[in-house]
Amino acid sequence: MHSSIDPGKGYQVIDLEGLGDQAAVAIQQANPQYGTATGVAILGLAKGDYMITLSPVRLDIQEGSSQFELLKQLANNAAQKL
Repeated sequence: MHSSIDPGKGYQVIDLEGLGDQAAVAIQQANPQYGTATGVAILGLAKGDYMITLSPVRLDIQEGSSQFELLKQLANNAAQKL
């Protein structure tokens, strides 16, 4: 899962528990030089032979926030329809 959603330098990829077969999130790290803030860049969820990728770029969703929980719920709801 990590290699599927890792955009590279400047991102931290962490596993998420309780979603699909595997789930991870890529978190963009703040870089004031480029005017970027820390926030969720990609959420990937695998279920069986399928993968869902959500990219809420520019929504400034922070890990652990209520918006992050809604994003996880959205991914889980989509996975249930696979």
